[in-house]
Amino acid sequence: MADFSKVLWSDLAEVVYPRCCVHCGVELSQAERYYCFRCETQSGLNRDYNLTSNQLVDVLKGRVPIAGAHFLFYFYKHTLIQSLLHELKYRNNPELGRYLGRMHARLLVEHNALRFPKESLLIPVPLHIQKQKKRGYNQAEEYAKGLSEYSGIPVCTGALVRKRYAGTLTKKNRLMRWVTLKEMYHLSDPELVRERHCILVDDIFTTGATVERCYQQLIRARISGCSLLTIAFASRI
Repeated sequence: MADFSKVLWSDLAEVVYPRCCVHCGVELSQAERYYCFRCETQSGLNRDYNLTSNQLVDVLKGRVPIAGAHFLFYFYKHTLIQSLLHELKYRNNPELGRYLGRMHARLLVEHNALRFPKESLLIPVPLHIQKQKKRGYNQAEEYAKGLSEYSGIPVCTGALVRKRYAGTLTKKNRLMRWVTLKEMYHLSDPELVRERHCILVDDIFTTGATVERCYQQLIRARISGCSLLTIAFASRI
């Protein structure tokens, strides 16, 4: 009876407040979640599952010795991924981050590409405590939780902290990001990551400045290696 009531109220809620695609606004079917099939076909999903030779690795070459890297979507303005990131960051929807994390891990497993060392940890890029308190959560951490749920790789949130508050970096070039991010991150507990393979996790990759600054802190703990997973790659914004 309780299960029937739950289903009944769920169906009633969808009649009153129908679920709609975060990008185009069309009403979703029971088989769709967050976005419609039509928008999915134009989503810019990354179908290259070579983690050691790709665009992320190329951008970081000579800056961060990345063992493996992968992104879920290409980022382009006015497309599904921009709507998804906006929903995740500004619409109080942490579950979307976990959903995308599970989706990313599942695709990597299905393509036999989830080959990180056993001592690996997922390290979400931290938010400043002021920004996280305002938002209610760290979107990179929610994404990491989804990755962990499917892959079994633990999430570590206590090793890196963000010391200084800064506004959005979206419109800044590589040099300005580098200057802004100077001394932004701090290794607060080296023992949590010592001799572990650290998989940095972020929502979007642009110039690589954030990854570089985080890596410079992590190597102080003598980590065994570094990889990267991100929701989106902005090859050009």
